[in-house]
Amino acid sequence: MLKVTVTKMNDLKFEKNLFNPLKTGRKIDEFFSSEGGVMPGTNTVVTGDPGVGKTTVLLDILADMHDSGKRVLFVSGEMNAIDMVGYVRRFPKFGDLPILFMGEQDEEDPIELLRTAFQEGYDCLLIQQVTKSGAFAGSNRIKHMTTGMAHMKFDSEGGRFMAFSKNRRGGNMNKYFFNLNTKNQVNWMYEAPANMES
Repeated sequence: MLKVTVTKMNDLKFEKNLFNPLKTGRKIDEFFSSEGGVMPGTNTVVTGDPGVGKTTVLLDILADMHDSGKRVLFVSGEMNAIDMVGYVRRFPKFGDLPILFMGEQDEEDPIELLRTAFQEGYDCLLIQQVTKSGAFAGSNRIKHMTTGMAHMKFDSEGGRFMAFSKNRRGGNMNKYFFNLNTKNQVNWMYEAPANMES
């Protein structure tokens, strides 16, 4: 027999720290939530054009959180330690990030490896999934279950921007342009309305 459970929100109790945003201290915080940062207990999928800077931008955000005292972990299903050398040369702050290179432990059961790693407890996890097309690869169910869907793209003139197509936690829904020309920090430049043609 099917058991249906309904919920009254007033009956639920949450830990207060679930409503304290994880901040980088930079303008990008306002894009993740109306509270001004990445909210605990949420998940965001980020897709993007090949070479647009997805890994660099997300590691920059993660490193800023790490520098502010948050416990973070980067899980890479694509890169190895040698691949990270170039990133760390351009962004030395990435050198202090804890990284789990899945490919370097391929003899282990990946589910058990992740389960064991996550027992440490982290404030923020960045999980890199291998997709070379720049498009979301996965079930539409995953898209609907995420808190946010962000996209990094090149505009028609070669500029790079990030924008959310969905964000249940509010936040700024404009395009936010950036470049990777500065050392040790992504250069967030300016906003433009999201309905502008790219």
